[in-house]
Amino acid sequence: MRSLLLRPEDAARGPLILVRRGCPLRERPGKPELMPAVRGSGQLLRREAARELRRLTEAAGLGEELVAVSGYRTGEEQARLFSETERTRGAAFTDAFVARPGYSEHESGYAIDLAGRRERIDPICPELPRDGAFARLRALMPYFGFVERYPAGKEAVTGIGAEPWHFRYLGPLHALVLTGMALTLEEYLEKLAAHRGWERALVAPCGSGEAEICTFEVGSGREVPLPEGICLSSGTNTGLVALARWRRYGR
Repeated sequence: MRSLLLRPEDAARGPLILVRRGCPLRERPGKPELMPAVRGSGQLLRREAARELRRLTEAAGLGEELVAVSGYRTGEEQARLFSETERTRGAAFTDAFVARPGYSEHESGYAIDLAGRRERIDPICPELPRDGAFARLRALMPYFGFVERYPAGKEAVTGIGAEPWHFRYLGPLHALVLTGMALTLEEYLEKLAAHRGWERALVAPCGSGEAEICTFEVGSGREVPLPEGICLSSGTNTGLVALARWRRYGR
């Protein structure tokens, strides 16, 4: 059987990383890892996420009516945004909708705020319609790797107010499984943490097949087995690395 060497730094890398209060970002993307989220936009995302967002908007039939409001932010940009929002909108609003520098998903390069085009767009709470092509965008989103990160009713879990404009790239496999289970990223990673090793892997529907997902502790570095087929690897930023593979039904 093949094997994969997991290093301590691998636990803080990949599209599944958790970034929130109490769980700071440990590694930021460099400029070569970023590209415009949509064509003609100054907002950036990690390349894989940007490519999938472009494919998603095309599949949904959206063109210039979709606006990328906020993508990747440096630590300095996040600090300025936090201070300015606190000054102009108050501490309670800021605490609900703006993370402190070092704890924002936008600093990871995997998060994007989207809006429908209009004359004035609120930079903190933009409005993204739920009808027409925007409804298709939301329905197709997990197939291209994105999820609505902060859904209404889950504020106590995420620690952030409901943000129907904020989307997070996880990759299609994890986005489909998470969406199918109606979980937040926090709940999903907690569930995966209970599935240690391939012998206790989580098996869940995923598109036209099923996904097999498990986690491993990294520690000071370890070699873990890889089953046959293509395996995806991502750190979680919680000391674990998640491994996953997909197989078509009937195979």
